[in-house]
Amino acid sequence: MAVSGLTTAASLWVVAAIGLTVGAGFFYCAITLTVLTVISLFLLNKWEKRFSAAKLMRELKLEIRPGSAGLQDVISELDRYGFQISQLIVDKQVASVNGSLLSVSICVKLKKTKRFVEVFSKLAEIEGIFRLETLT
Repeated sequence: MAVSGLTTAASLWVVAAIGLTVGAGFFYCAITLTVLTVISLFLLNKWEKRFSAAKLMRELKLEIRPGSAGLQDVISELDRYGFQISQLIVDKQVASVNGSLLSVSICVKLKKTKRFVEVFSKLAEIEGIFRLETLT
């Protein structure tokens, strides 16, 4: 179960409370509450982005020629950029136009999403990889 829109829902409740405060004639409290709400939403948004980006997970799907150094090169490249591999699954061989290939699924924990694009392009250049895609 994933919770989404919680900040929006809480913000609506706070705006309603500010409206009630203004309606009751407590202008100083309404202004203070408005300033505190804007500051907290701004700061908490920055804090959330900083800490949730460290937990971002991506799944890579690869097709690699059996016996090539492609998988080892992929692991080395991910390690070089500081990505943590949380799961590595090598499926049975898949028949293709390029001969039989291994289907590999790798789940990585990202630190920064900007670096993932750079790593993805580096992985695409590795010899022995015939297909590379990201799922999440």
